[in-house]
Amino acid sequence: GYELALPGAEIWDYDLEDLEQSSDKDLFFFPAFDEAGKGVAWYDHDPRSHEPHRRNKRVGMIDCAKGCVARCTFCHRWDKGIRQIPVDRVMAQLERQIERYDVGFVMANAETFGADKRWLDEFCERIKDYDILWRAPGVRANSLDESWVSRLKEAGCVEIASGNETGSKKMLQIMEKKVDLKDNFNLVTWTAQAGISAPVQLVIGMPGENNQTIDETIKFCQFALSQTPDQNPNNLSINYAQALPGTPLYEYARSRALIKTDLEGEEEYLKAISDRDAHDEITTLNFTDNPTLSCRAWRPRITIGVNYHYVKTFGIGRYYEILSGSFAEFQAPADDSGYYANPKRLMEQGDDSNANRQTRPAKPSIPGILALLARGKFGLAMIAHPVFFYRIRWFVPLLVLLKEAKEVGLGSALGLSLNYLGAKLAKPFAPKSFAHAYKSLRKIVDEDMGALPGDAIEMKPLRKGR
Repeated sequence: GYELALPGAEIWDYDLEDLEQSSDKDLFFFPAFDEAGKGVAWYDHDPRSHEPHRRNKRVGMIDCAKGCVARCTFCHRWDKGIRQIPVDRVMAQLERQIERYDVGFVMANAETFGADKRWLDEFCERIKDYDILWRAPGVRANSLDESWVSRLKEAGCVEIASGNETGSKKMLQIMEKKVDLKDNFNLVTWTAQAGISAPVQLVIGMPGENNQTIDETIKFCQFALSQTPDQNPNNLSINYAQALPGTPLYEYARSRALIKTDLEGEEEYLKAISDRDAHDEITTLNFTDNPTLSCRAWRPRITIGVNYHYVKTFGIGRYYEILSGSFAEFQAPADDSGYYANPKRLMEQGDDSNANRQTRPAKPSIPGILALLARGKFGLAMIAHPVFFYRIRWFVPLLVLLKEAKEVGLGSALGLSLNYLGAKLAKPFAPKSFAHAYKSLRKIVDEDMGALPGDAIEMKPLRKGR
């Protein structure tokens, strides 16, 4: 069964002294700027962050809500509904952090932020009193209109993070996202006009994904990240769908024998992904009718297409100018938040070849293609040289194979090649595994596929999640 959920007024009620005694507080409350005056990407772009009185402030985090108003078919939903933490308690958290750690920037923690407008109205009015710059996560694209975006900006918001997931209407249906494609387009337009950072976050590779839906996603990302020349086209996080227990995607994988249906087989799969996140394309399953090599090439395809579109729109000079701070990351240690996937994660991680360097160079230089490729930095090479890689974009699968050989081994790269060739040869004769209408994957699993023979009826509630 399930534990009874605590009310919103009681969850995450921790003592900062306990946190200090049991861990390193600097992991949670860290300096907002390095010695060179560079801050974290989600606020560094905003001129307000560089006002003199913020120079020695720290970054903290406040907890705002738990749960979600939707049940995306790839998301393991163990909470039912959404619980808002009372604004009084949120502000009390903030006051303690300001007093104890001199916090001036905060990340608002919430799986869904802004769904309750009465809560949001009070939050915006109250947080203005503290002169704090903050980041809003988990914003559903259909929950804010243009006036709300402006109001969040006025209240100190510098980034709105939304799970756009895809630029394909068909894939939104598969995901049961319960937002319209126009909602995604509207939100990225309004945030760009307001000067608020809005990283595009995707989940690709769901059942029914194909080259056409990926092309639609590329067009959406090109639109979203080329609204103004001030945007960073690598403000893009591309995850692969990961099958987790309690989701329709997991049951789809079991029905397609991508996950073995016996206990030993399920345990083997769960161990394989237990320390991997959805950024990892190597341990993810291929839920599509495309060869695995083709699926692995989708993320670099999107990255190349979006960067080249920015260059074509605003020029290569502006591209390098907007990334000037990020190019410094290639030559100095950088912080990896662990939150994003490539290409945004690559910009956070930087190039570890100069791990002993203690400061960022005053004039960052762009590493050469051959130097990056020789060190296996394929993703950074694509970011640093967008025009070159656009011209050779048809050879992206070859780069994927080189990366596979470097990270996993030649045998695995050979297996990908043989799988690709076999799939291409068999394509005219092979039946499609995804022969369903584009609707919620939940309906496909429940109505079209049904329960697997031998499944224990007692497991049904756990397999469905909440």
